[in-house]
Amino acid sequence: MKKRWLAFIVATALLIPAIAFAAESEYKVPTAEEIGLSYDDQTWERGHIVFREVCNTCHGLKLHRDPQTNQPYYAGRAQSPEEEAEMQEGFEDAYGKVPPDLSIMAKATIPFGSDGRRIASGASYIHEVITGWESEERGIHEPEIIEGDRDGWQGCSAGYYNRAFPGNCIAMPPQSITDEQARDVASFLWYVAEPTLMVREELGGYVIPFSLVLMALLYVWKRQMWAPIKAMKKAKAEKNQP
Repeated sequence: MKKRWLAFIVATALLIPAIAFAAESEYKVPTAEEIGLSYDDQTWERGHIVFREVCNTCHGLKLHRDPQTNQPYYAGRAQSPEEEAEMQEGFEDAYGKVPPDLSIMAKATIPFGSDGRRIASGASYIHEVITGWESEERGIHEPEIIEGDRDGWQGCSAGYYNRAFPGNCIAMPPQSITDEQARDVASFLWYVAEPTLMVREELGGYVIPFSLVLMALLYVWKRQMWAPIKAMKKAKAEKNQP
């Protein structure tokens, strides 16, 4: 038993430096405040336009409906699930992967630090990915350009270099959008993933004080309810004393 514990301690000690090195080498995703993401109606409207005109050519939003048609956004701007399935087959043939649905992407991709604490929102990560391709001056790693080593990257069998994407190899081609458009669409996807965020925050301003007052009232009620019982027990104990 002691040998097992000793082996476990030694293995842990050997792994800690490797984990620390990996954490240091990861791309640091800025926070929403550092990027300048906004959670407001005007930003969502602009981001909605960017999504409809750019992102929806490949990605869908199954859990969000178009306010004009009351229909979900099917991938590839399809008009039905059947047409979407055909489009996705074409995407898989062209890129090797099916573009993921973005309905909850801002919640599903939340960066965490090496200590396990949340360091940025998923919307921040989305912004960094869609602005993370290398510039034309430095060169973009296209599928056929996979040799060489730049900044520790060995290339991939089919994809493009992206500084923020895990592994730095992403199947999505570079998109021609500005940083402002990237912020807008990231904020829009943030809203799509958490449409009741503002309501919850406003409600929290009432729920927390109410909970504190309720807790105080319950404490007073508990003392009043148990006071006679405690008095009876105390009197009985004093009576039984010799």
